[in-house]
Amino acid sequence: MVVRRGRIVRRSEEQQHYFNTPFQLSLPPPGARREVLSDRPDSAAQDNIPVEDGDVILVATDGVFDNLPHNVILNELLKVGIT
Repeated sequence: MVVRRGRIVRRSEEQQHYFNTPFQLSLPPPGARREVLSDRPDSAAQDNIPVEDGDVILVATDGVFDNLPHNVILNELLKVGIT
C-alpha cells in the first residue's frame, strides 16, 4: 500500500484461489501435492509502483489487509502522524 499526503494511492491486488483461500507459498510434503493448495514463488504478482519523496510504503501480510478495512489502516497512520 502506498500512502501519499494522507490518501491511499496504490495497493496490491489480492491473490486467491477462491473465497477465503489466499495463495500459500509452500512446498507440500512428498505425496501430499494433490491434497494441499500450495503456490510457488513464480506465482507471485510483480508490479512496478512509482513512488515520490515523502510517500509511505506499508508492507504487511494478508492477515492485516484481510482483517482491517483500508480506511481503518489509513486512519491509524494519520493518528500517529505517518502520512
